[in-house]
Amino acid sequence: MRGFGLVPLLAVVVVVVTGCANAVAGSPAATTDPSVSVSATDRASVGPSAAIDPCTLLTGTEIQQLGLLPSGRDTAAGGRACSWHKTGQYSVGIEVFDHAGLDQLSTVGRTITNHPVGAHDGRLVLSQGGGCGVYLQLTPTSIVVVDTAGVLTDTQSCQLADQYATLIEQKLPAEQR
Repeated sequence: MRGFGLVPLLAVVVVVVTGCANAVAGSPAATTDPSVSVSATDRASVGPSAAIDPCTLLTGTEIQQLGLLPSGRDTAAGGRACSWHKTGQYSVGIEVFDHAGLDQLSTVGRTITNHPVGAHDGRLVLSQGGGCGVYLQLTPTSIVVVDTAGVLTDTQSCQLADQYATLIEQKLPAEQR
């Protein structure tokens, strides 16, 4: 399984921590962009995203029903992340970024399409390196990202990312435009 950063943002990089048993070409380590720097002061937010713990967006019952195992927490690259894996199949990560919005997504090496989920504006992001993510806007400067990677086709990865995004979207605060 490979870890990947789906979309570098102006101030952050999405990080997924993976831990599946089956290997896929690539590095199992999470990726970060050394040119991105977010200070501890920047991480403190007064917006609606500040209170979100990504590890609580999937309930224990949902995790059990989906057959997921925890992979861990991460606070690298200016976001808060939590990830799970389905052994030998895929990983799913949920990241919260307090200081990056949909308008800051980089298109380099990615296909980005409009993809609202429920009451939130969103983007579907397919990475050339594999994996897919759904980016949900909370405010113009904060997002929640649900991404998947693993032994999946691009279509499967995007379908899974959308399913997980739909599952957690109803638990997010209302979008502020």
